Amino acid sequence: MGLAATLLAAGVPAARGATSRAGARGATAGLWMGVRGLASERARLGESARRRRDRSDVSMVATGDVVLLDPADRHAHRVAVTAAAGELLERMPPAAFCAPDACLVPPAAWEQRVRAIAGGAGLPQVASEALANNALLAGRCRLEIELGTPIFPRAPLPDGVAGLDHLRAQCEVGSRGG
Repeated sequence: MGLAATLLAAGVPAARGATSRAGARGATAGLWMGVRGLASERARLGESARRRRDRSDVSMVATGDVVLLDPADRHAHRVAVTAAAGELLERMPPAAFCAPDACLVPPAAWEQRVRAIAGGAGLPQVASEALANNALLAGRCRLEIELGTPIFPRAPLPDGVAGLDHLRAQCEVGSRGG
Protein backbone atom coordinates (compact mmCIF):
# COMPACT_ATOMS: atom_id res chain seq x y z
CA MET A 1 0.00 0.00 0.00
CA GLY A 2 1.40 3.43 -0.94
CA LEU A 3 1.72 6.37 1.42
CA ALA A 4 -1.38 8.12 0.08
CA ALA A 5 -3.49 4.96 0.44
CA THR A 6 -2.21 4.43 3.97
CA LEU A 7 -3.07 8.00 4.94
CA LEU A 8 -6.48 7.75 3.28
CA ALA A 9 -7.19 4.56 5.22
CA ALA A 10 -6.20 6.42 8.39
CA GLY A 11 -8.77 9.12 7.60
CA VAL A 12 -6.43 11.93 6.51
CA PRO A 13 -8.65 14.18 4.32
CA ALA A 14 -5.74 15.56 2.26
CA ALA A 15 -5.06 12.07 0.92
CA ARG A 16 -8.27 12.09 -1.16
CA GLY A 17 -7.28 12.18 -4.82
CA ALA A 18 -3.62 11.52 -4.06
CA THR A 19 -3.74 8.15 -5.80
CA SER A 20 -4.90 9.63 -9.11
CA ARG A 21 -2.06 10.95 -11.18
CA ALA A 22 -3.41 13.53 -13.63
CA GLY A 23 -0.87 15.91 -15.12
CA ALA A 24 2.40 15.94 -13.24
CA ARG A 25 3.11 13.14 -10.80
CA GLY A 26 0.22 13.31 -8.33
CA ALA A 27 -0.51 16.92 -9.27
CA THR A 28 -4.18 16.56 -8.42
CA ALA A 29 -3.32 15.20 -5.01
CA GLY A 30 -3.70 16.90 -1.68
CA LEU A 31 -0.37 15.46 -0.53
CA TRP A 32 3.06 16.82 -1.40
CA MET A 33 6.49 15.72 -0.22
CA GLY A 34 8.84 18.59 0.46
CA VAL A 35 12.40 18.49 -0.79
CA ARG A 36 13.99 21.14 1.35
CA GLY A 37 15.93 23.85 -0.42
CA LEU A 38 18.50 24.26 2.35
CA ALA A 39 22.17 23.46 1.85
CA SER A 40 22.24 21.67 5.20
CA GLU A 41 19.74 19.15 3.81
CA ARG A 42 21.89 18.04 0.84
CA ALA A 43 23.16 14.92 2.57
CA ARG A 44 19.60 13.82 3.40
CA LEU A 45 18.27 14.37 -0.10
CA GLY A 46 20.23 11.71 -1.99
CA GLU A 47 19.00 8.17 -2.17
CA SER A 48 16.40 8.45 0.59
CA ALA A 49 14.42 11.10 -1.32
CA ARG A 50 14.48 8.97 -4.46
CA ARG A 51 13.29 5.85 -2.59
CA ARG A 52 10.51 7.71 -0.76
CA ARG A 53 9.31 9.36 -3.94
CA ASP A 54 9.33 6.13 -5.93
CA ARG A 55 7.42 4.20 -3.24
CA SER A 56 4.66 6.78 -2.78
CA ASP A 57 1.87 8.42 -4.71
CA VAL A 58 3.00 11.82 -3.49
CA SER A 59 4.36 14.64 -5.63
CA MET A 60 7.59 16.38 -4.71
CA VAL A 61 7.80 20.14 -4.10
CA ALA A 62 10.77 22.31 -3.12
CA THR A 63 10.31 23.61 0.40
CA GLY A 64 12.44 25.25 3.03
CA ASP A 65 12.29 27.17 6.25
CA VAL A 66 11.80 30.90 6.04
CA VAL A 67 12.57 32.32 9.45
CA LEU A 68 14.17 35.60 8.41
CA LEU A 69 13.11 38.17 5.84
CA ASP A 70 16.67 39.43 5.65
CA PRO A 71 19.88 37.51 6.48
CA ALA A 72 21.00 40.59 8.41
CA ASP A 73 18.33 39.72 11.01
CA ARG A 74 20.16 36.54 12.06
CA HIS A 75 21.69 38.09 15.18
CA ALA A 76 18.29 39.43 16.29
CA HIS A 77 16.85 35.93 15.77
CA ARG A 78 19.60 34.41 17.91
CA VAL A 79 18.97 36.94 20.68
CA ALA A 80 15.18 36.38 20.58
CA VAL A 81 15.52 32.57 20.71
CA THR A 82 18.02 32.85 23.56
CA ALA A 83 15.79 35.22 25.52
CA ALA A 84 12.77 32.94 25.02
CA ALA A 85 14.83 30.04 26.40
CA GLY A 86 15.97 32.14 29.38
CA GLU A 87 19.55 31.20 28.64
CA LEU A 88 22.86 32.89 27.86
CA LEU A 89 23.79 33.20 24.19
CA GLU A 90 27.10 31.39 24.63
CA ARG A 91 25.31 28.40 26.20
CA MET A 92 22.84 27.93 23.36
CA PRO A 93 23.50 25.02 20.99
CA PRO A 94 23.79 26.00 17.32
CA ALA A 95 20.82 23.73 16.51
CA ALA A 96 18.56 26.07 18.51
CA PHE A 97 18.84 28.69 15.78
CA CYS A 98 17.64 28.72 12.20
CA ALA A 99 19.95 27.75 9.38
CA PRO A 100 21.89 30.68 7.89
CA ASP A 101 20.04 30.23 4.59
CA ALA A 102 16.55 30.09 6.14
CA CYS A 103 15.61 33.46 4.73
CA LEU A 104 13.23 34.68 2.07
CA VAL A 105 14.89 34.90 -1.33
CA PRO A 106 13.61 35.99 -4.75
CA PRO A 107 12.17 33.22 -6.98
CA ALA A 108 15.21 33.08 -9.29
CA ALA A 109 17.57 32.70 -6.32
CA TRP A 110 15.29 30.02 -4.84
CA GLU A 111 15.33 28.03 -8.09
CA GLN A 112 19.11 28.33 -8.30
CA ARG A 113 19.45 27.14 -4.68
CA VAL A 114 17.18 24.12 -5.20
CA ARG A 115 18.93 23.13 -8.44
CA ALA A 116 22.36 23.44 -6.81
CA ILE A 117 21.35 21.30 -3.82
CA ALA A 118 19.65 18.60 -5.91
CA GLY A 119 22.52 18.64 -8.42
CA GLY A 120 25.04 18.35 -5.60
CA ALA A 121 23.15 15.30 -4.36
CA GLY A 122 23.28 13.81 -7.87
CA LEU A 123 19.54 14.23 -8.44
CA PRO A 124 19.02 17.14 -10.85
CA GLN A 125 15.70 15.63 -12.00
CA VAL A 126 14.36 16.00 -8.46
CA ALA A 127 14.86 19.76 -8.68
CA SER A 128 13.07 19.97 -12.03
CA GLU A 129 10.12 17.92 -10.78
CA ALA A 130 9.88 19.73 -7.47
CA LEU A 131 10.07 23.19 -9.03
CA ALA A 132 7.45 22.29 -11.67
CA ASN A 133 5.17 21.03 -8.89
CA ASN A 134 5.80 24.24 -6.94
CA ALA A 135 4.31 26.17 -9.86
CA LEU A 136 1.31 23.80 -9.97
CA LEU A 137 0.77 24.08 -6.23
CA ALA A 138 1.12 27.88 -6.26
CA GLY A 139 -1.46 28.01 -9.03
CA ARG A 140 -3.94 26.27 -6.71
CA CYS A 141 -3.46 28.84 -3.94
CA ARG A 142 -5.69 31.88 -3.54
CA LEU A 143 -5.08 34.51 -0.91
CA GLU A 144 -6.79 37.84 -0.75
CA ILE A 145 -5.74 40.33 1.90
CA GLU A 146 -7.40 43.69 2.26
CA LEU A 147 -4.53 46.09 2.84
CA GLY A 148 -4.94 49.10 5.06
CA THR A 149 -7.54 47.48 7.31
CA PRO A 150 -6.13 46.05 10.54
CA ILE A 151 -7.41 42.63 11.56
CA PHE A 152 -7.23 42.13 15.30
CA PRO A 153 -7.55 38.75 17.00
CA ARG A 154 -10.70 38.12 18.99
CA ALA A 155 -10.13 38.00 22.74
CA PRO A 156 -12.64 36.60 25.20
CA LEU A 157 -14.33 39.40 27.14
CA PRO A 158 -16.24 39.26 30.40
CA ASP A 159 -19.98 39.64 29.92
CA GLY A 160 -21.07 43.26 29.58
CA VAL A 161 -17.50 44.67 29.37
CA ALA A 162 -16.37 46.56 26.27
CA GLY A 163 -13.00 45.65 24.74
CA LEU A 164 -11.37 49.00 25.48
CA ASP A 165 -12.54 48.92 29.10
CA HIS A 166 -11.23 45.38 29.57
CA LEU A 167 -7.88 46.30 28.02
CA ARG A 168 -7.59 49.35 30.26
CA ALA A 169 -8.36 47.24 33.36
CA GLN A 170 -5.76 44.62 32.34
CA CYS A 171 -3.15 47.34 31.81
CA GLU A 172 -3.87 48.84 35.22
CA VAL A 173 -3.55 45.44 36.90
CA GLY A 174 -0.30 44.81 35.03
CA SER A 175 1.15 48.20 35.92
CA ARG A 176 0.55 47.47 39.61
CA GLY A 177 2.47 44.22 39.24
CA GLY A 178 -0.37 41.87 39.92
